[in-house]
Amino acid sequence: MGRKLFFNMGKGGKLMTIWWFVCLILVIAGVVLATNIFYSQGPDVRGIEAQNIGKLVLSCYGDYDGAFESFDFFSECNINQTIFENGNYFLKLSLLDSSDGESKVLNEIRFGNYALENDCLVGEKTLGRNFPKCSRSEFVVDRGKLGLSESIEILAGVNSKGGRIKN
Repeated sequence: MGRKLFFNMGKGGKLMTIWWFVCLILVIAGVVLATNIFYSQGPDVRGIEAQNIGKLVLSCYGDYDGAFESFDFFSECNINQTIFENGNYFLKLSLLDSSDGESKVLNEIRFGNYALENDCLVGEKTLGRNFPKCSRSEFVVDRGKLGLSESIEILAGVNSKGGRIKN
């Protein structure tokens, strides 16, 4: 009996079956398309990477027992210098004097692509996707070994879109 119902659908049943398959194909195609669009976009972790560079510098500089002017970020923090030379990273350390209530820069040290500093300033004011993500933070560093307390500003900028870093 079940076999007779399946084969004796008539014209209306065959027409409904065709539309059912068309709808099924459209739903499957929509799911495949949405999945491909979602997974084709890489994650943008530039802001997090810039914050992590700032935290690393803060940690390294706190343990450093030399003068600010002679601070070598690469050797003190054990960072490969070629990563900063590829043009996608920027770091600026500023020694500040805030004794009169207003922060004034006493000295600066820069590493990496200097052009990213201006891009960071523009990127803070706009919503462009192609500008680097930057992290600006100001800290008072207690350098216990030297008995000093210094105020520094760290500006870290990253414009690396992701992928594997080649050394």
